[in-house]
Amino acid sequence: MRRPFNRRTQALYLVVGYFAPLAGAVLGIVFVAINGSKFGHNKVPVKIGDDLVMMDGPPEYYLICFWFLAVMQVVYILLNIMGGPCSCERRCHFPVQASGMIFSLVYLVMANTSASYWPEGAQVWSPRVYFNVSALLMLCGQGMLVWGAFRLSG
Repeated sequence: MRRPFNRRTQALYLVVGYFAPLAGAVLGIVFVAINGSKFGHNKVPVKIGDDLVMMDGPPEYYLICFWFLAVMQVVYILLNIMGGPCSCERRCHFPVQASGMIFSLVYLVMANTSASYWPEGAQVWSPRVYFNVSALLMLCGQGMLVWGAFRLSG
């Protein structure tokens, strides 16, 4: 039989497991809204010599995927609440949360690959850092949720 969580472990689980991925998802949606104008055809200003030329940023499908994956993180948090401690049936709880970990990893990979489309000499900052922050928050939080699901499901 496993030992029950002590108060410190429960507090860590709540803060890292629920608030970190929720903050990452909210930041991801906010970053999509802020940086959405930098994605697509002729969206990024680049200075070439004395001229300011508009060049292509990352494709728009990155924005759609960032938004979708951030919303899915909120869904996984809700599934953890409903399928974990509040549920009588816990067998599928761990596989569901493990699939959420895959979504978080895909978000992190997409944040880094979208930077490869960023033009050299751009006059505006690349959104890579912002998306990496939200991806790491989601990844750490989802890792904690997977750990808690493993402890509950056995």
